[in-house]
Amino acid sequence: MGWQGDGVDLDSGAGLLHRLTSYVPDREWDVPMDDPRVRHDLVPNDPGTRPPPMKAYPDGLPVIGLARDLPDPGVPTTAVLAGVDCGAQPLDAAQLGRVLFLGAGVVRTMERDGQQFPFRASG
Repeated sequence: MGWQGDGVDLDSGAGLLHRLTSYVPDREWDVPMDDPRVRHDLVPNDPGTRPPPMKAYPDGLPVIGLARDLPDPGVPTTAVLAGVDCGAQPLDAAQLGRVLFLGAGVVRTMERDGQQFPFRASG
């Protein structure tokens, strides 16, 4: 455990979580630590407990249409990439549409065990 001796309290908070859930060489990776605070009924890689690949929202929420024609932000790409201060710009629906489009959204999908998994170009 690399945190030992680094001033991290291994008996509370993140240090405790780390200590209780970390792999150690003298125990198989799928055997939980013998501690009542750790789940012992977990089945690793159980498709029934796999979380959904993305957040789902309830029906009936308001929908905002995004621009299909991407607005020109008025700033040269090379200036932005070079770190030139170009001033703040408002994030309106048109610019949000631009960011989402250029982020490429879902670029491919995969199916495993009957469930579709989307892959995005950026997180």
